[in-house]
Amino acid sequence: MIRSVIRNEKPDILWFMTDPRFYGWLWEMENEIRPLLPMVYYHVWDNKPLPMFNKKYYESNDHIASISRVTHECVRGVAPDVAATYMPHAVDSSVFKALSMEERAELRKKVLPEQDLDKFIVFWNNRNARRKQSGSLLWWWNEWLTKRNLSGKAQLIMHTNPFDIHGQNLSQIAEELGMTNREVVFSTKKMSLKALPALYLSADCTVNMTGGLQEQIMGEDGPFGFPIYPTSKAIIGSQDVPYIYEDRISKEQLFSALDKMYALSPEERYDLGMKGAKHVQKNYNFEQFGEKWVNLMLKIHEQHGSWETRKGYDGITFKEVA
Repeated sequence: MIRSVIRNEKPDILWFMTDPRFYGWLWEMENEIRPLLPMVYYHVWDNKPLPMFNKKYYESNDHIASISRVTHECVRGVAPDVAATYMPHAVDSSVFKALSMEERAELRKKVLPEQDLDKFIVFWNNRNARRKQSGSLLWWWNEWLTKRNLSGKAQLIMHTNPFDIHGQNLSQIAEELGMTNREVVFSTKKMSLKALPALYLSADCTVNMTGGLQEQIMGEDGPFGFPIYPTSKAIIGSQDVPYIYEDRISKEQLFSALDKMYALSPEERYDLGMKGAKHVQKNYNFEQFGEKWVNLMLKIHEQHGSWETRKGYDGITFKEVA
């Protein structure tokens, strides 16, 4: 199919994105594709050590754009000769937009059941997978509620599949811990992009055990929350990914962050959120994102051309054999 599209449609650039594990078959066709048009890869890699096993993949592209600084550092360290650009994700401010405290209170009434309106709501939106540490969060949330005597006063909303085959059975964990009185609520229905902000706006705060949000909460006037840094790192991996760090935090760190957030008044939490929103709008907005991509693709096309104007690519390598 790819061969047919390339030959019949004659695109100027082949652009593809996400985890390199999905594209081994495409890079195997590099010698067919790159003589005709550039390959541009939008890449994500979550952690170090430098993934030297990705070197052959990185070097099979004309340009690599990275969604985070960690990813960009990995690309530069593994394949320094490949052109690369830091290109972080962006937020559509026409969808994810701030509301006044009064507007947020009205929205909260529409989203939350009446019995939950006065609770301290913590929102977690991730895939239920091992590296997201969903089970640890659930276990520690129960312990935090018990130690702080907050049963019935706080609620964790987890927007995820509690039965994901790559994660833990979160429903069974909650049941065995005795969290059967809405201490935790699972939001399992798939939601449209326009519907999702309602959950964020209804919560008092969000929580992430791991993920790529460090840049978004650590601006010039930040942090816009309470960052939690790894207390330890474990090397994990698989046959496809021989090694990668899995960051771990301690429950004491989580408790401390929750305590600090809970101690803030609603007005203080709102002000903190607004500062973070301004930082994101300034540095991670769709307008800049679109402009950067357009400029980058035009630059790549000018430098490398395609089809009749293709330049800068030579698929032949000479090596001296002893």
